[in-house]
Amino acid sequence: MCPYTHSFIYPLDKFPFFPYNKRVTGHKAIFRYFFQLKDMSAITKVKNYFVEAYAELRKVTWPTQKQTKNYSLVVIGISLGLAAFFGVLDYIFNIIVGWIV
Repeated sequence: MCPYTHSFIYPLDKFPFFPYNKRVTGHKAIFRYFFQLKDMSAITKVKNYFVEAYAELRKVTWPTQKQTKNYSLVVIGISLGLAAFFGVLDYIFNIIVGWIV
């Protein structure tokens, strides 16, 4: 991630080994990003990770309390329904296998 534009688009005039003013996008920008990571210390890498993770979390649209409650009830309901279905199926197979054996 480019520290200047906060994207994978790098302004090349910010790097000492690219004297001309040109922008690189796509896979070349990603390559340069990982090339730049090689020269960073471990502490700086960890710091950048948390800074970028926090920035991404700020973009998330979080569900409301009502939506969370409804989604949780749906998950619990489907789980109980599947548990009952497989329990009945297991009971039927036990009767069939017991009858055969």
